[in-house]
Amino acid sequence: RIPALIVQPLVENAIRHGLPPDSGATRIGIAAKVQDRRLKLSVRDPAGAVVTAAEASDVSCDTGFGLRYVRERLRHFYGDEATLTLAGSDTGTTVTLELPLAPRPSAASV
Repeated sequence: RIPALIVQPLVENAIRHGLPPDSGATRIGIAAKVQDRRLKLSVRDPAGAVVTAAEASDVSCDTGFGLRYVRERLRHFYGDEATLTLAGSDTGTTVTLELPLAPRPSAASV
């Protein structure tokens, strides 16, 4: 299980920021797998938006609501056990969440 409304802002950002104007139809990739008792969930857009090193690693660079909201929800449910990373290239931008398979007991009841 993952917290409600964690994936939606990532997909919305991929559509809003990852599609060139008047680009027509395109694909947003969503993938999930379990590895080393952690869930890895990725959302990828094909536009190749520029992601600086600071944006990829620094929480303070969350200027928009979407990523800040997702980071706050992850922190609420998982503390330091969850991560959100951004990776950009000329072939697309990928946001990856890594979560433990179960949330902290105190957060699960919230």
